[in-house]
Formats: sequence, structure tokens, C-alpha cells
Amino acid sequence: VLSVGTADPGLVPPGTDPDESADARLDPTVSTYHSYANGIVNDYGLRLGVERDSVMLGGAQSWQLATEVVEAYTGDFEHFTAAKSTLVNGVLQMAGECAEHLQDPAHVREHLAEHLAMVSGLPYQAGKTKAATAAVQKLMDRLRTRISVTELVENYRRAKSERRQLDFGDLVELAARIAATIPEAVEMERAKYKVVLLDEFQDTSHAQMVLFSQLFGDG
Repeated sequence: VLSVGTADPGLVPPGTDPDESADARLDPTVSTYHSYANGIVNDYGLRLGVERDSVMLGGAQSWQLATEVVEAYTGDFEHFTAAKSTLVNGVLQMAGECAEHLQDPAHVREHLAEHLAMVSGLPYQAGKTKAATAAVQKLMDRLRTRISVTELVENYRRAKSERRQLDFGDLVELAARIAATIPEAVEMERAKYKVVLLDEFQDTSHAQMVLFSQLFGDG
């Protein structure tokens, strides 16, 4: 993200055209999506209940917390066939995907449950009562496991909130929520920059797109 700030009119040398001088002295600020989102959250996050002293989790710390969440899980687990490390990785991946797509884990769980119910109601072979094969049962267990993972993601989010911790996925999600719900934040950010350039735009996620379209879209 390349943001070009406006010049300070008070620095215009005598005898110089203020407009020309301002354009010549635009001072660029370069940052990643996450570092820019971090600034938004630091400035306005308290409006959403995010404390300024919240701790940013590194990869190893996120893994450790997700491991604690998986080990403490008390829901149905008879359909689990994956190793604990695979479940931990699944929790972190789904948590990140929910954040990047601005989706609540409960909504994902509802969608998975509908899909599982639909598949469960289908005959293995049309017009016959042949029992499903082990491969089909394995597929069903994977769907059930994904449903359980949405519960683990909720527990992971709750654990972060209780400990005043954030991960990288939280940054853009929270910044997008700020841009969508706090008009003062939009006004302040637009006042800071005259031009915003997004490099490698094809790699922009949904949450990032929402963030920047809310802040700098519509002209």
C-alpha cells in the first residue's frame, strides 16, 4: 500500500506557486495491508472494545493458544480421525479464512450443517438401498469435523478476547469493521492522503477490499 500524504502549506518557500510546490513535495508512506490495518485498529479500535494494550500474537504463540483450545475441547469428537496437530492447523486456517472473508464461524457452521444434511439424505445408489461405502463415511466424518472446527474457532476467538490478544487475521477484519461503522475514521484517513496506490491488486482479499473501498472508494 503506497499512500501519498498532503503537503504542509506552511512550508511553501516565498515566491513559489503553492499548488506546484505541494505536488512536488508529496511525502509517500509505504506499508503492508496488515501494518496499515494495525494503525487503524490502534487509533479507533477502542470504539469496538479493542484495548490499546492488546498483544499481537506471533505464529508460534497463535499455534500454542490454538493447541490449548483443541486440548480443552469437550464437544463431540468421535468423528475425529486427524492428528491433533492437523486439527490445530485447521483451526488457525479457518480462523484466518473467516477473518479474510468477514464471516462469522457460526454462519460457516450453519452452511456446513445444511450441506451435511443434504448429503446424508441422498441414497448411495439411486433406486437401491445399498449401504454407503467406507469412503463415503470418511467424507461425512470430514464434514462433521469441519463443523467441530467452527466451534473450536469460536473458542479460539474467545480465548484471544479474554487475554486481550490479536492475530494478523484480526487486524484487517477489525479495520474493515471500523471503516464500515465509524464515519469519523473514514474522514480522518481521507484527510491524511491525496493518492492511494494498491500494488499487486490481484492478491487483495475480500476484507482488504472492503477496508480500502470503505475508506477511499467513491472518488
